[in-house]
Amino acid sequence: MPPIKATQTRYNSPTHFCYGADWTGYGLHSGYEPWCWDGAAVWWGPICDTYSEALNLAKEHAERH
Repeated sequence: MPPIKATQTRYNSPTHFCYGADWTGYGLHSGYEPWCWDGAAVWWGPICDTYSEALNLAKEHAERH
């Protein structure tokens, strides 16, 4: 399967293969959670402090799968 190249700002049950990072609030803190949709399952990564860090993790995951 070729790498997933499309990005999306939020995970919202996409119909095409894509990746992105969602803002998440937990307690008094917030962060960004990377995700990747490969057509069969959603991968959720660890919560990151910055959007760019989360998006990079999601992109790396998409390129490997």
